[in-house]
Amino acid sequence: MVIGTAFSNLVLRSTDKEYPLIVHVPHALISLTRYRLWRAAENEPRQWLYDLLVSFYSHSQGGGAGALALIDSKSIVSYITRPDLTHYHLLAWLAVYWSPFDAVFRTIRIPRHPLRLFCVAMDALDAITSTCGLVDKARKLHPKNLLFPAMVGVIMYNSGAFFRWCDERSRGLPSRTFLAQPNSGVARGALLAA
Repeated sequence: MVIGTAFSNLVLRSTDKEYPLIVHVPHALISLTRYRLWRAAENEPRQWLYDLLVSFYSHSQGGGAGALALIDSKSIVSYITRPDLTHYHLLAWLAVYWSPFDAVFRTIRIPRHPLRLFCVAMDALDAITSTCGLVDKARKLHPKNLLFPAMVGVIMYNSGAFFRWCDERSRGLPSRTFLAQPNSGVARGALLAA
């Protein structure tokens, strides 16, 4: 019962109040591990500044940045000014790219490793609670716009893919966005907004 209450409180806190470290740090670690694996699969070399900045939007905070940019009518780039997000992203980037013996990256890559499982669970919790919190915010700010919450959900689940599309296009690779080729991210975002 105590664990259930603690989890319930974590979900409510993550949705309505803040971005707790117990969610943020594992999310950042798994996001940067996925980014590094993606870049390796693309046969792209490590480029420390590029990797630090692009991973922030393409794999870690792109969904939240895109949804908040839409809700608040701000530039998506302004989202990087939040010190909590950038500092933890930097620390996770340092851990995934520069830990001794590459220990963090190698550990998080191991299927069914407890650290990986915890990171994946917190990443999933982050995706759902962040989407619900931003959809609630969209409904409060624009109560007469019935389509807006669904748009926020779709943007939340597809902004990272948009940045990956930009990366692929900048390298001259053929690529299609979620607008031209809708995927499960579109359905997930719209369904969570319903």
